[in-house]
Amino acid sequence: MRGRISGKGKIREKRGTGTGANYNPWIHTREVSSAGTKSLLVDWKHGRQIHTLSRNETYFYYIQRWNDNVLDINEQFPLDRRKTERIAAALSIRHPTLGNDPDERMTTDLLVTKTDGKNIKKLAYSVKDKYEQVFGNLKDPEVKRLIEKQTIEMSYWRLAGINFKIIFGDRDINKIFARNIELVVNHYDLKHVRSIYEFMCYLIAHKFIMVPMEKDPIDIIKITHSYFKEARQVEYWLHHLVAHGQLSEAEAISTKVLLLSSVDTKDAPRIALQ
Repeated sequence: MRGRISGKGKIREKRGTGTGANYNPWIHTREVSSAGTKSLLVDWKHGRQIHTLSRNETYFYYIQRWNDNVLDINEQFPLDRRKTERIAAALSIRHPTLGNDPDERMTTDLLVTKTDGKNIKKLAYSVKDKYEQVFGNLKDPEVKRLIEKQTIEMSYWRLAGINFKIIFGDRDINKIFARNIELVVNHYDLKHVRSIYEFMCYLIAHKFIMVPMEKDPIDIIKITHSYFKEARQVEYWLHHLVAHGQLSEAEAISTKVLLLSSVDTKDAPRIALQ
């Protein structure tokens, strides 16, 4: 784990700036000590490494990114220190000390940019593992302090005209859906396809083939065997990819040979039980 970097250092590195593949989150996973819950995943659409600090943040990221109306997601997004201090003072709440670093900032877990086809809007999300963390024993000093911090964060975004919501892992996140998305998008790039089963993941990840994802873990072996009963069905999809400029003729031929020679079920991707 890399040692913590100062607020000034983050500003020098232009943390919290940029969009899409060029966004640089305020907090990087390597700087955080965590009991195996932080993740460094790759956004399958633009290829940037994504820094999530809990498994539920990761799940929620997958679900949001799967939505075609989502244009961008900025994780670990920094809040303007002067504004959060003014909000805290107005609410008579003690502002977080943030390691006594005057340049350090509070952050929002995910800032999501969406479109409805006409308008673009942003939504801010704080992701917590359990409802009880925030609305449990209100006499508990830790719970009371967390509520104060969330109140500052909520007020910050409301003043900016942006909706803010707390997402609870035990209530709001469909983990089966998230794991199914994770399974298929690992093969979003054809370079990561080495078997007929991974090719099915590729087709689902690109939404060429639609399968139920939200209720049960998807069975890639069963789905593959139901769709690819004959070699010509594989050829159909390869021709489709060539027609849409995603494969050259030569790549289609070599991919066909690879796919039709890889039918051993041990090569099939499976959902990790987490």
